[in-house]
Amino acid sequence: MVAANLLPVTASVGDLAASPGVREVLQWFTREKQWVNDIHLQLCRVAAPTFMEQERAEWMSSTLRALGWHTSIDRAGNVLAAIEPNPPGQLVVVTAHLDTVLAPRTKDDISVDREGDFRGPGVGLAGRRGAER
Repeated sequence: MVAANLLPVTASVGDLAASPGVREVLQWFTREKQWVNDIHLQLCRVAAPTFMEQERAEWMSSTLRALGWHTSIDRAGNVLAAIEPNPPGQLVVVTAHLDTVLAPRTKDDISVDREGDFRGPGVGLAGRRGAER
């Protein structure tokens, strides 16, 4: 699905949220919330201090590959992934950084509290109350 051309640039957030493709994606995230949180927790538990992100990049690449994506890591350490090996036409790009300012000492340093918020060194709040803080 290419969502980039489905709505005009001037569409409101409400229009976007009501569009069939976006509504379907939001429903998927609702259904798969536990799986998404489990994958996120695994990712956060891979230490990635600045300039030492290789292990996390390899984990991310391997995880995406296991989901059927075509992946590679470029010379700068960026994980590149696409559903097709050489996608034609325009692409939608999602970017994020892999490093953390503070790295966990052990995997148990990263946890999820009762409210669903991720806790630990180098981890931002990701649960339902995260945006309120």
